[in-house]
Amino acid sequence: MNLTPAEITLINSKNEVRLELYKYLALHYAYPFSQGTILIQELIDYVKFVLQYFANHLNAIWQDYYNDYLATPCTKIKSIVNNPQMKIKIDSLKEFSLTAVRDERGYHQDKSGNITPAALNGAHHVDFMIGTNSLGGIHNHTLNGDHIFSPRDILTFLSFARVQNQTLPIGSTADHTGNAFLGMIAQSASYFITFNGGSADLLPPMTDAEEFAFELEMNKAFKKILKLQLKAEGKDSWDNLSDEGLQKLFFDLIKEMGFEGKINLIQQKGANTSTIQQNPDGTIKDSIPC
Repeated sequence: MNLTPAEITLINSKNEVRLELYKYLALHYAYPFSQGTILIQELIDYVKFVLQYFANHLNAIWQDYYNDYLATPCTKIKSIVNNPQMKIKIDSLKEFSLTAVRDERGYHQDKSGNITPAALNGAHHVDFMIGTNSLGGIHNHTLNGDHIFSPRDILTFLSFARVQNQTLPIGSTADHTGNAFLGMIAQSASYFITFNGGSADLLPPMTDAEEFAFELEMNKAFKKILKLQLKAEGKDSWDNLSDEGLQKLFFDLIKEMGFEGKINLIQQKGANTSTIQQNPDGTIKDSIPC
């Protein structure tokens, strides 16, 4: 494959990377050298690309490469919710979501996978202690709350996204903004969001006063959109929206916040994890399972 001495040394020094490359060859090219020169070159290019990634990221593990280049937003969330530790926390939040109280509860996950209670749980909000080692969080909405992300939830998520690149080596061009996540556990279904852009697509830094004013403005927009969706479904203000109504509410809200197409919505319902997307006419596409 015309590997350089440095590439050979790298592939021999990282057992996990070598194993994954062998698996790739076995799955995608059972008999690569009988497939013609084009497929042979594709194989060589892929192997060299992977090795260059690890040459540029000496401390990286295969999961880092997978997250950056192979995982879809849906599979990332599926991996998170299937983590045994996280599953226990999600189940506890799901049980609490069936109560008719105003309080919410939540959990924080760091980049090492440790899961701890949120810093502060309160009426219709959860505060996370977000730092450079934060990856994401989950929280619940109870029977008395809306079963989709609020403007405050989305601002919290953006704070998680903002810190993803802060532990990268100086001079690194990698962008891990898409690794951040936030989950909302509710009676009807659970939803997760990830970022579909880079750090340049985030909100510019704001003072506390500016963020408070922005959140207040978005809360007004949220209530207006909610009222329109309830009317469209022929429901009263105390009724719950359908799944599709909640999803439309979410997409209309992030458009209002300036993030149309920049935030992925993933639904976890029962044992199924699916991507939720909106059509250009505002209707919701059939969910895409992963």
